[in-house]
Amino acid sequence: MIKNKEIDDADLLPEAKDRLHKQIEAEKIKGIDAVNKAMTVSGAKFESDKAVNVIRAISLDADKKAKQDLDEVRRTAIKAVRDKGVRF
Repeated sequence: MIKNKEIDDADLLPEAKDRLHKQIEAEKIKGIDAVNKAMTVSGAKFESDKAVNVIRAISLDADKKAKQDLDEVRRTAIKAVRDKGVRF
């Protein structure tokens, strides 16, 4: 699935990747169940499209920003320690 690859390729924290993968899997299962319960072909197509749109709408932006913020805090902390003369 394209969204899973997007998550795998994104610069995210491992916890965020796990959470997003689980969210996509849950939506996929809900979509499959809804398609299986549909009484008509058009109903099944509607449910399938709905599930795909929900998955596509899952945004990685907040998790990307959180990772960038954490990386910046780490760089700042390391620089502050190095400026004080402490080496790792």
